[in-house]
Amino acid sequence: MSTKGESSSVYGDEEKYPNSNYGELERLKQEERRLASLLASIRQEKLSVLRSRPLSIGVVGFGRFGQFIAKKFVEHSNIVEHSNIVGPTPDSNSGLETKPNTGVGVVGKVVAISRTDYSDVASRMGVKFLPYGDMERFICEEDLDVIVLAVSILSFEETVKELAPILTK
Repeated sequence: MSTKGESSSVYGDEEKYPNSNYGELERLKQEERRLASLLASIRQEKLSVLRSRPLSIGVVGFGRFGQFIAKKFVEHSNIVEHSNIVGPTPDSNSGLETKPNTGVGVVGKVVAISRTDYSDVASRMGVKFLPYGDMERFICEEDLDVIVLAVSILSFEETVKELAPILTK
């Protein structure tokens, strides 16, 4: 409650304009700050949960680019999950430096699908391979977090049209 000459409003105009909604505006601003803080807290918690589990990545198209990107995902998986080896350092006895596993961007599995049978190549890379005819299994049963389209520009539209109905199931 304000006394003469004082106002509970930050703007000091509440008593000058008694029919205004300054009090309600201040209440709404406080609620907005509270909710913004709560949202920021929830986002941090969500990020922590996402970082604590490995990603499952699917690669559609396993030609040169698909193999390249899958190989990089697998390498990243090995860096973060297996001993955290990050590269040579001149002052270490083993020639390798390790970093603590923060769980950021951990890749758990890579699954590829392609029209051409690259199962041998995928196996040597540590990538699970499915034939293109198993697209529904690839989408619905592999529990993928991310799907990378690594197809040629010529088949991109057709591939998206084939994926769309499966993704909406």
